[in-house]
Amino acid sequence: NIYSLFSEVYGKQGVLLENLTEQETQYSYLCFDSLASTVVQQSESKDPREVLRSFQSQFKVLTRCSVAHLINCVMGFVTYDFIRFFEEIPNRHQVNSDLPILLFHFYRIALTFDHRNRSILISIVVEVGENPKADYQKAEQE
Repeated sequence: NIYSLFSEVYGKQGVLLENLTEQETQYSYLCFDSLASTVVQQSESKDPREVLRSFQSQFKVLTRCSVAHLINCVMGFVTYDFIRFFEEIPNRHQVNSDLPILLFHFYRIALTFDHRNRSILISIVVEVGENPKADYQKAEQE
């Protein structure tokens, strides 16, 4: 399977996200090689919304408009308790202090599977320096 292949090639664990709807799954996302991560634990007094905004602002990604909606290099989760930071909700469950309020990773390699059109888009985050063309060519060789 494709997950095993990329895990073997890159020697890193990846993450899979399925876009499930009632009709069908159109997209699946596989990401590898985490470049950065952010987490907010239950015991921290940080506002997770601000942590997430700050994390997102670290990354400036440019790509062709025609594929921008297919690229997903950030994956993670927020828990039910995240809602408490902007809405009053009943306290009906016990808080699991081992589970963070949020956890997100920014990945260097993203594969987007379009099941409907039977295509795959491979995206690699490239840090661009003084010579963008050479940086791009280096990424293509990967």
